[in-house]
Amino acid sequence: EPAVAFVEALLGKPAADVSQTCAEWSVPVDHTPTLSRADARMAWVFRQGLPAESQARFDALPVPARRQVATLYREVLVWSGSDHSFASASKGAEKRSADPADRMGELKDTAQPRVS
Repeated sequence: EPAVAFVEALLGKPAADVSQTCAEWSVPVDHTPTLSRADARMAWVFRQGLPAESQARFDALPVPARRQVATLYREVLVWSGSDHSFASASKGAEKRSADPADRMGELKDTAQPRVS
């Protein structure tokens, strides 16, 4: 799985680099020195999916970096809030008209009124 491969490569880096990479991928560091119960559960489930040597590297990270890596995996790399695959996006683009005027019509049809 590409997400696990990405994390395994990430876990081979020093903790500061792990934290920086996570921040670059929209997961900023939270310096709280302990995991919340929800973060601990998320980290535990994430950890169980790693190979043994990656588990050891994950365990060796400081708590803030562990939180970042588990969050990166769950909320960015394997997030399933919508159909976000590149192939699906490409297929959708093929179905759209090349004429910008037609595309504006598509946008009008899907526009929702703003509620304040």
